[in-house]
Amino acid sequence: MARCRGALATRQLEVAAAVWGTERLLDGSGCASEVGDGIQVVAGRRAMARVLARAYGQPVGNRLSLYSSPFAGSTERQAAVDGRLAAQGVRLRAIYQQPSLPRRVELSPAGVEIRCANLVPMDMVVDDRTAILPVDPDRPGVALMVISDPAWFQLAGALAQDCWARAEGLGDVC
Repeated sequence: MARCRGALATRQLEVAAAVWGTERLLDGSGCASEVGDGIQVVAGRRAMARVLARAYGQPVGNRLSLYSSPFAGSTERQAAVDGRLAAQGVRLRAIYQQPSLPRRVELSPAGVEIRCANLVPMDMVVDDRTAILPVDPDRPGVALMVISDPAWFQLAGALAQDCWARAEGLGDVC
């Protein structure tokens, strides 16, 4: 019994430390923190914008984006970035949640393969080297995780590829 109480107390301290650390990261100060080798947490709108701009500026051959919220990925600016990448030969694929699809199709440049799904689990961008996803899928604008650790990257990539395989092409149902 004493050993169980000791283990419980240790676990409570670990959880408290994790909560404190997360709150510190999410205070909006725009900080980035290495959580482990190959995993970075970025909080704050400006810091997140810098990370996304850097990611979209890296040369890649393949990028798959998942958009779960009605407003993610729908700006003219994003469409222009996608158009430039497609012109450079990058294979761009995007999955949109169905209710927000019409505006997306309008803004998508030539060269972007689009599919739609009834449910997209979270916003996510996966390319040849990194996966970028929200720390909290219910509040995607608060903080991002940038994953390059091979095991976690492979897991995020598998989730994105599974979503792509399950999504329907525009001619099928969208």
